[in-house]
Amino acid sequence: MNIKSFVASDMRTALRMIRDAQGPDAVILSSRPVAGGIEVVSATEYDQAALTRAMRAAGADPADVSPAALSALAQQQLPAGIPASVGIPAQPVAAAQPISAPPPPSAQPDPAAAFAAVMDKARPATHGADSLLARARARLLGQPAEPAPAAESAPVHVTAPDTTAQVDVQDFAAALRARLAESEAQATVTLDMTRPAQPITAAPVAESATPVIEAPTETARPALALVPGIETDPAIVAMREEMARMRALMEAQMEQLSLERLRGSPARAAAFDALTGYGCEQALAQAVALRVDPSLPLAEVSAAMLAELADSLSICASETIDEGGVIALVGPTGAGKTTTAAKLAARFAARHRARDVALITTDCERPGAHEQLQAYGRKLGITVCEARGIGGLQLALEQLADYPLVLVDTTGYAPTDRALFNQILWLRATTKVRSLLVLPANGHAQDMGEVIRRYRPAAPEGLILTKLDETGYLGSALSVAARTAMPIAYTTNGQRIDSDIDAADALSIAQAMESARRSSDVATHGIETRHAVA
Repeated sequence: MNIKSFVASDMRTALRMIRDAQGPDAVILSSRPVAGGIEVVSATEYDQAALTRAMRAAGADPADVSPAALSALAQQQLPAGIPASVGIPAQPVAAAQPISAPPPPSAQPDPAAAFAAVMDKARPATHGADSLLARARARLLGQPAEPAPAAESAPVHVTAPDTTAQVDVQDFAAALRARLAESEAQATVTLDMTRPAQPITAAPVAESATPVIEAPTETARPALALVPGIETDPAIVAMREEMARMRALMEAQMEQLSLERLRGSPARAAAFDALTGYGCEQALAQAVALRVDPSLPLAEVSAAMLAELADSLSICASETIDEGGVIALVGPTGAGKTTTAAKLAARFAARHRARDVALITTDCERPGAHEQLQAYGRKLGITVCEARGIGGLQLALEQLADYPLVLVDTTGYAPTDRALFNQILWLRATTKVRSLLVLPANGHAQDMGEVIRRYRPAAPEGLILTKLDETGYLGSALSVAARTAMPIAYTTNGQRIDSDIDAADALSIAQAMESARRSSDVATHGIETRHAVA
């Protein structure tokens, strides 16, 4: 085995020097930084079997050999395949430990004689491998490595006998590793030289090429690519449109089947026709007609139909004004909010006292709105105030804090007006203000549904259906109320302040729908069918 130490400015230069001096089969034993750069210890021509055969012939136990002796031997013949068995940390080496030679027995040759020749050959080399192999043995035994003695400690020189045996270093190291592994449950340490888990070896290159250290390869990352979104994929869009058409077709077929089922029963068919004649939506008419007993005689269909319709409506459990507090009436333009506020005030004053209720108007844009409410207040003996903006409303509410009930008449806006959103925010910012949505019953079903949807953020507690006397198709308003599940609180059916308002009752509303339709079919004047001729 040939062990040499090389000092270079960097690792690349040191590897080039090792390759030039010892060839591509050289194995790096250790490396450490020094003043001139880096010191690298390498070895070649390792033969481990010779030392083991010599030790066995001499009768020495490989386990009794000191780590220092093993280090010196390993400096000369450390095998190239050592990374698979023994790990030597890449740290600065310490001073060599002295070798204690045991007294030779009379019947057996001295074991130290077997090491003398190898130690003499190892002295010119660096002592770095001594402490490295000692640390490896300590790691295998699970014990902390002992510090090396001071450099001044002189090692004990052993006199070699006349006859020296052939030293098989590789077999001795293998026997020692097997002994240590057996005592420590087959412990294995990975060699860590210049980088973790990988020994530094000189890569074989052509003789004329410059030595180059192999750089670690990096896994190529896949390039990012833009994927078209599902919404922009024409195939997905076409499929969605086709599915929508199929769904509409299936719904139409199901409705047709439902109609055929209704037509199969005279009672249900009569109920369905009557409800659609009252202005009810087809979905509500079908749902109510299907709950009618198909075996009923036609004379009893009307009562059963109205009872089932009443069960489909949601009604407020109690009158909202009986709870007191601040109640704001909201709704579209022309819904009758001002008149309804006066009717509610009159209803509350009739049960309590006129000075227990007050009216506030915030409708400062419509001409005559404040004057109209003032006229109602004078007639009923009720306090009426005007508030402009959220600050004015807060001030008015503070002034009327002693009143059990305060009704607020708000400005009416169209469902598409942007000012409606500001009004909703304004009402929600005002503390302890509840709201009721005023909805005219003579409107179109789609328009009324849009109004309810727009006023949802105001969180109205219920509906006030006004102008029941002005429509013969009350079924439209009832269909919207049933579809949106909005509870009905009050209904109004005239201009009289003190009497034309009622608390909502489901059966009464259903009967009012039937009577309104009959009234619209009866001529009020005998001459209304005549035409004036000039």
